[in-house]
Amino acid sequence: MTATPTTLQDPHGRPQPTPPNRRARAVMPLAMALPVAAAAAVLMDLAYPEVGFWPAAFAATGLLLLALIGRSVWGAVAVGAVFGLLFFGLLVSWTTRYLGPVPWAALTVVEGTLTAVGIIPLALAYRWVPRAAPGPVGRLLLLPGLVAALWTGREVLLGAWPYGGLPWARLGITQADSPLVQTVSWVGVSGLTFLMVFTVAAAIETIRTGRWRRPFPAAVPAVTTLMLVLVPAFPTTPAGTMRVGAVQGGV
Repeated sequence: MTATPTTLQDPHGRPQPTPPNRRARAVMPLAMALPVAAAAAVLMDLAYPEVGFWPAAFAATGLLLLALIGRSVWGAVAVGAVFGLLFFGLLVSWTTRYLGPVPWAALTVVEGTLTAVGIIPLALAYRWVPRAAPGPVGRLLLLPGLVAALWTGREVLLGAWPYGGLPWARLGITQADSPLVQTVSWVGVSGLTFLMVFTVAAAIETIRTGRWRRPFPAAVPAVTTLMLVLVPAFPTTPAGTMRVGAVQGGV
């Protein structure tokens, strides 16, 4: 006789949140998560110069987050390593023209390894927050907010350390030619990164929890997106002129 898994329901027959002591299920097996992480890395690189296709940053962020949901620590390291090594290998490939393959490989390995370690807290957030706050506020606000904060914190760290950091890989930089660029005048590049990740993470949770048909849950990512698009430029007043010797392209 085979046991049939049951779903907890309230008196009206509606499904209830997973009990806090039950581990969140992975969206996909690790064997699928690794190629998904590789696809996210390629898409993310397309969002940066020289291609500069800014919508790819949102798709890449979503794929990476989906690959991390339900992962163990070592599973998150594996996903992060695939994403980090491939992404930075593509992003800084131009260095081989001037420095050769050895510095390129060293920079790729260092940044890819730091990315793999820095992604662990994201996987832990997906494991712990639904247990601590299984309701709509926890799943649609607290979890996306924490994931966005951890992603932004990792970028800030890698942008300053080691050896002065590598700030070119910040997610907000991908939006230089998008309608969202004016947001930077209010919240900075890191603030835009936070809002982008929050929007994607909130959209994922809205779909995962099956609440996308209800007004309040569906409004969370929608309102954030609307705010990103419609925010006006911060008002400024000319304060003089200056002569610039050189500017690095894409920055």
